[in-house]
Amino acid sequence: MRQLTGVVVEVHKLNQKTSWIVFGAICVVFTLISISSQFAARRVTNDMSKWENYMENKEDMTPEEAGKAMGEFLKGLQNEVNKE
Repeated sequence: MRQLTGVVVEVHKLNQKTSWIVFGAICVVFTLISISSQFAARRVTNDMSKWENYMENKEDMTPEEAGKAMGEFLKGLQNEVNKE
C-alpha cells in the first residue's frame, strides 16, 4: 500500500496525505459494501430456510398449490429486495 501511494504521488503529482486519504476512503467504501452484502446473504439464507421448512410440510401439494406457494415466496423475496 505504501508503494502504491508513492506511485500515485509521483504519477499524478499529488500530496502524499491526499493520496492516503483517497485510499482510506476507498477502503472504507469497500468495507461497507462487504458488510452490506454479508447482511443480504444472511437474510436470503434465512428466507430460503423458511421456504425449505414450508415445503417439507407441503410435500403432498398439487402442482397448482406449489406454483402459488412459489409465487408468494418470490413476491416476498422481491419485496425484501425493494426495501433496500
